[in-house]
Amino acid sequence: MYYILQFALFLLYGLLPLFNLGIFLYAVSGIIFGLVHFLVYKKHIQKSKEIKKSAIYFPVIIMVICIVSLLINCKYKQLPYYYNKSIEFYVLGIMQLFFSMITYIIGVVLLHKKTNVTFINDKNYIKKVIFFIVLLLLITWVSEIIKNEVYTIKYGEQFENIPALTENVGPCEYFKVIEYRGDAARLYYITSYEPNPTGNVVILEYYDGSWHYVGEHTVWSTMGSADEAIWPYWWHYFTR
Repeated sequence: MYYILQFALFLLYGLLPLFNLGIFLYAVSGIIFGLVHFLVYKKHIQKSKEIKKSAIYFPVIIMVICIVSLLINCKYKQLPYYYNKSIEFYVLGIMQLFFSMITYIIGVVLLHKKTNVTFINDKNYIKKVIFFIVLLLLITWVSEIIKNEVYTIKYGEQFENIPALTENVGPCEYFKVIEYRGDAARLYYITSYEPNPTGNVVILEYYDGSWHYVGEHTVWSTMGSADEAIWPYWWHYFTR
């Protein structure tokens, strides 16, 4: 239960970008999350006679993995496509995790009055490495999906009634906002053509007070030669 609670806390980090907070408040929210992580840990050790080092460092390891996953998505976002990036989501996410990690570590150090505990302390080192590599891949994937959902909830309404999209790309089944800046956006746009829908990356620019269609790239189609995968919706390659 302890590990489930700690991991569940990290899922909350992706919800904060739904709110228009200042940078300072994102740092404060990271500190608050760090305190919550610490309180969950403190409650855990009160019920246990033996303090396991894995329980102490589990939140730190997960935070590091989350930070690495955000950096990976920031650098190689929307593989295999490489776009100009707006990195606000990633910067704020890393900021929250960093302050949360520092706060948690300070709490643990003050509680136990020690800093010289090592991560590698048992015979299951190889299994742990494999587990955390798999976890890194999973968090990298899930964090990008969360980012796209956050962008879609915050900005998607702006793109629901743009005639040029229907005229140039096709009728819409649904779309996800995969990139957003004040003057540009990219959508993962699924058409509702029956029986042959398509998946497209649509480029839009904002000027003269409205959004304008610029172009699109067809990622996959149930007919024709377009047969690619898009990150993080890689399963569409198999299930479309």
